[in-house]
Amino acid sequence: EGEETVIRGFLDGDGVGERFDFCMCNPPFYEQDHEVENRTGHRPEPSAVSTGSMDELRTEGGELRFVEKIIDESLELKERITVYSSMLGHKRNYDQILRILKGRGVSNVTTTRFCQGNTTRWGVAWSFSSEALLYKVPDATQQSTNTNKKSPSKPLQGKILTTTQAPTLAEAKSHLLSALTPLALQLQPLEGESDSESLWKLVAQDNTWSHQRRKRREAMRVATVESSGELASEQGTPSKRCRTEPVLSAAVSLKSCDGGWTLALSYLGGIAGKDGVNQILQYVKNKLKESSE
Repeated sequence: EGEETVIRGFLDGDGVGERFDFCMCNPPFYEQDHEVENRTGHRPEPSAVSTGSMDELRTEGGELRFVEKIIDESLELKERITVYSSMLGHKRNYDQILRILKGRGVSNVTTTRFCQGNTTRWGVAWSFSSEALLYKVPDATQQSTNTNKKSPSKPLQGKILTTTQAPTLAEAKSHLLSALTPLALQLQPLEGESDSESLWKLVAQDNTWSHQRRKRREAMRVATVESSGELASEQGTPSKRCRTEPVLSAAVSLKSCDGGWTLALSYLGGIAGKDGVNQILQYVKNKLKESSE
């Protein structure tokens, strides 16, 4: 029964008059039995004891395939269920499910995150109903615990250049833009620039900074490996994805501070999250450090 459908089997054959407000899923997280026990060893143990049976914990294709089936069935059922939702136990699957939804043309989506003890889970909900505008629901991961107002994202910042390396703002901008060029980001200048600070809005359509990290690791490996034929076969071209929204958008500030130039990035949106902002900041630091050596 579960092999054929996930939710369609619970509805009537034609189901013309039968509708539901929502469906809520806590999917089997794992694909193989051994994954249930296969923790990295670097994460703290969960504070709650797992009480699920093996059939409840694992399924063919894991939670990714299970939730993908729900998405495919929701495309057939449409408004027979007003809101479809599921929890996800792995961040990589959460990111992939958002890509699948966008690839299927589903834009009425909202997300959240559940944190209990040492365990983090992610939630995704989507709808085809014009009465359930989920994209207007505030993202709970960006909400303050003490107010209903959306909290501004605290910027991540770091010193990237000294005044010896870049005596003027124009030179600091030149260094920064040169470091960012390989990432193919969109940088839109913002109002408010002064003699000591430049402002942009950064938009990334793809996660190019992770590709750059892989290239650097490959370059280091090439230095120690004689055969280049084997390495060439491992380097792939990132696949093109159907995407309706950027992977990341952030506010960028380059300003004079403490005898140098500080880069500050504030997360605005996108599935890459604040991790993506932190990764870009670290990428710039590494890139400028390499160029100065």
